[in-house]
Formats: sequence, C-alpha cells, structure tokens
Amino acid sequence: MTEAAPKNILVLHANNDFYGAEKILFELLRSLDPRSFRPIVVLPLDTQHINRFSPELEKCGIECHFLDLGVLRRRYFKFWRLPGFGMEVISAARALARLVREKDIALIHTNTNTVLPGALAARMTKRPHIWSIHELLVEPALVRNVLHFLVPRLSTRVVAVSAAVRDHMLKDAPQFADRFELVLGAIDVQPFVHADADGREKLRKEWGIGEDEILIGMAGRVTRWKGQSVFADAAKLVLQKHTNVKFVSVGGVFDKDVFYMDEFKKKVRDVGIEGKFIINDFRSDMPDVFAAYDIFVLPSTWPEPFGLVVLEAMASGKPVVATAPGGPSETVADGETGYLVRPSSPEDIAAAIEKLISDPQKRRRMGEAGRERACKMFAIPRYVQEFQDLYARVLRTSETQQQPTPTTETRRH
Repeated sequence: MTEAAPKNILVLHANNDFYGAEKILFELLRSLDPRSFRPIVVLPLDTQHINRFSPELEKCGIECHFLDLGVLRRRYFKFWRLPGFGMEVISAARALARLVREKDIALIHTNTNTVLPGALAARMTKRPHIWSIHELLVEPALVRNVLHFLVPRLSTRVVAVSAAVRDHMLKDAPQFADRFELVLGAIDVQPFVHADADGREKLRKEWGIGEDEILIGMAGRVTRWKGQSVFADAAKLVLQKHTNVKFVSVGGVFDKDVFYMDEFKKKVRDVGIEGKFIINDFRSDMPDVFAAYDIFVLPSTWPEPFGLVVLEAMASGKPVVATAPGGPSETVADGETGYLVRPSSPEDIAAAIEKLISDPQKRRRMGEAGRERACKMFAIPRYVQEFQDLYARVLRTSETQQQPTPTTETRRH
C-alpha cells in the first residue's frame, strides 16, 4: 500500500527577524513530522534584508518565499493610508491564492494577527485557515476592534499563545469561543540548560563584568512597550544602594524604529548610569547571554502576550522579575521562580531585584525551580505535538466536508 504524501502547509509570518514569535515558529516548523507535513513559508518582502529568520529556515531545508504581504504596520494607523493598505492586502491575497494552487497547499497557517491576506487567500481557495495569535492588542482601539472582529470569523481555528491572549480576544468575540485553541508557548530548552561556564565567562569578560559583580539583564526588541526606559529607572534606584551591580539590555530595533534605540541610550545617559549599564544590539548567542546574567528582568509596560525570553531565562536557571498581567503570570510562579510586579513601576522592579541581590541562596533556589518548571511544562515537544494534532484534526474535518454527498442513485449501487 502506497504511503500518503505529506500535506503541504503554507505558513505566513510578519517579518524576517529572529525574536520570540520567529523562534517559536522555527522550532515548530523544523520539528514537524516530515511524513505528515511539509511547511512552505512566506515572509514579507519589506523585511527580506534583515536576513535572520530565512537563513535558519534554509539550513533546515524549509522552502521560503518573499512576497509583498501587506503586513499591518504602525505606519498604516492613519485613515488616509487605509485605502493603500487595503489594496496591498487584496493584491497579496491573490498572489497567495496562486501559490496555494501551484504548491497544492492543504492548509494555511497565519502566525501573527498583522498578516491578513492568508485568511482571504484561504477563502478564495476554499482551504482551512489556522490563525496563531502572539499579540495582546490593546490600542489603537479601532485596530483592536477590527482585528478581533475579523480573526475568528476568517479562521477555522484560532490558536492563542497564552490564556491571557485568548481571554483578551474573547472579550470582544465571546460567541466564537469554540473556535479558540490554547497552545501555550514553548522553547527548545536544551541550549539554555546546557550553556556552560565558558560562555558565561566569555560574555562577562566582553562586557567588563567582575567576578564579584551581579549582572542583571533583560532581552528583547527595543520598542515603546518593552520597558527599556523603566528598566533604566529601576537600575538607577538599585545602584543607589548597591555598588557591585551592573545592568545589560540585549536587543535591536526595526529599521524604521531606530529612534527608540536613540531614546533608550539617551535615557541611560540622562539618569547618569552609563558606566553601569550596557546596551547591546541583537545577538545570536542567547544561551551564553542568559548564562552570563544572574537575574533576568522583563519590564514590559503593556501586558506581555507570552514572553519567550522568560522561559529562556528560566531554562538557564535564572530567577525572573517580570511584569504582570499577561503571559508571565502563566510562566512565572510568583515567589517560587521569581517575582511578578506591576507594569511601569521602576520602584517595584527595583525592590524585587534588591530581594534577589541580598539573598544568593534565594537566587539559586528560584533559578533551579524555574529551570525545572521550564523543562517540565514549556519544552518544545509538547508544543509541536499539540500543533500536529491540530493540523490533523482540521485537515480531517476539511476533507470530510469536501466529500460529495452520495446521491440516491449512487447509494443503490
């Protein structure tokens, strides 16, 4: 008996960078059972030059295309720009529909709420559509309302990366609760669990961190809601009481967001902590980065949809200070693997950091508990299996619905 060919899955994503949403998608795609599923990825042409995600896909033999995807960028949040955006979305949907037919795509999977054409292409080609949501959109209110209206209506299934994301969307679309799936985010824990002392020593030497100094770090793209400015304010408060401490922020910006980095650097200068605060751009050696840290901080000022960097820090055995509400409330066990604090409160962040600075044993205990929690609950095999099961269910239902109903004459025979 001939074995069935793997089903082609068209996967759409919003950029060619390599932060949280890209990392989790990459782990999923490279781990899919090749006997069952063959992913084909489409990324937006306007981010091709960033060249971080696509090379990783290519190393794994995953087919990747670049198209004008009509991604909902912040520059479109003006009424006079909406018609042009609408035309881009329609054009992209038509191009995707052609690709669907050319590649015999069985299912379309959109991996972010800012990519709309995949849902339209699915309608045009009568394919099932899965929409993964990694965003917890609060404002602008008009954009939130439009997306929360469209996503469940244009999806076979909506996959939320956290209960916080799911519940936030369901406030606006409670009648579609049966279309939502919760698949908690995950990471490949192994590189972080097994990061060695050499990597820690190498980075601390690069950054000029002494053996007796405590290094407190954050990681993430520099943008208006990730909290870099709040982190700088908290650092100043900590440094007023502790001299054996330094701070590091790792993460870059999109091309058009360079001003966020400029503002961040200015903030560090203005609060007078330049000599104690290091700012690094994007790095690919994140297991070594987390190994170098003693305490990890996620100071997001808006609710964090999930926060994969929290899992990376936990898998690295580091205690975490993160803002709540949002995804960190589901990953950090408050008081056991770290502390959850109010957003936009440098005072609360500083107080939590100081508790950990003053108690090395607590840092060690929380770090060990965090590593155990990350490995037990948030490792990638569970995430991949849940998605493979979802793909299989959606495809079975789709194939059943597409089968013609037997006529009376056919049934007699």
